Amino acid sequence: MSTSSRRSFLQASSVAALSSAIPADLFAQAGNSSPVKTSAWERGALRHLLPTVSDTRMLIKASFNGPLHAEPRLRVGDMTVTGRMTDTRG
Repeated sequence: MSTSSRRSFLQASSVAALSSAIPADLFAQAGNSSPVKTSAWERGALRHLLPTVSDTRMLIKASFNGPLHAEPRLRVGDMTVTGRMTDTRG
């Protein structure tokens, strides 16, 4: 299998796995001003999540409505990962 074929396969399978793990109501656009609130997800100041997956790691870039006062933290189960700023304006 060539490198580009493996890359295409990994990208397609990652998208399929990610999309099946995310609740469908998170894909829907808000039609009114009252946001859907669940106990499992609190959006807060989050604007976008952009996941990138390779064969060795997963990178999640996040953008927020404004500068944060502290580093963001992503918690998945018992694991917590502290983010770091990669832009120049915070």
